[in-house]
Amino acid sequence: MNKFKYNFFTILVYFAVSTNLRADKLCIPDKSIIRQQERYVSLLAPYVQEKINFSFPVKQCECWVSSLYGKRGTGFHAGVDFAALKGTDVVAAADGYIMKAEKSNAKNGYGNMILIEHEHKKHTYQTRYAHLDTIEKKIYNQVQSGKKVAVKRNEKIGTVGATGHVIAKHSTSDPSHLHFEIYKDGKRIDPLLYLFASQTLRTKNRS
Repeated sequence: MNKFKYNFFTILVYFAVSTNLRADKLCIPDKSIIRQQERYVSLLAPYVQEKINFSFPVKQCECWVSSLYGKRGTGFHAGVDFAALKGTDVVAAADGYIMKAEKSNAKNGYGNMILIEHEHKKHTYQTRYAHLDTIEKKIYNQVQSGKKVAVKRNEKIGTVGATGHVIAKHSTSDPSHLHFEIYKDGKRIDPLLYLFASQTLRTKNRS
């Protein structure tokens, strides 16, 4: 019996995977992402209405959800963690302008980090990408020189890493992961609400 109320085809459609691709080219979301979508589906309506288009910052077939937004044993976790192999591409979740691109060798904090601002209707959104292994050289150099750097949704901005304060629990062999945050008008919001709401909106627009 299917634990989740989806078959293989509906999973492909919901997660915007083309059914015309060869099997070896399909990017099927990790089961941890599908499981979380099932948990969040009843909460998405108000976020869908905002009609903002966020993409997952790491391909859903190349990562898994290793830590959720909210309270945990070590305090409040202000984002969602996507565990992935070191060097996995990280992309901008939406069109915007890079506000910060920082490198840090410190063993605490965000490590190598990018902050992007997204204007949408009456609200300002920001996305943070932390613990990066690398930041795209052109992006980093332009930000450091004081330039306003525009990025497009799904444009590569860096790679997954383990810089800053990283807990090794994300993998027995590789602690690398992306810590991802979303802010709305300066207030942190559970990123999965907007990521899943955006997928729901794209699915509705295709129907």
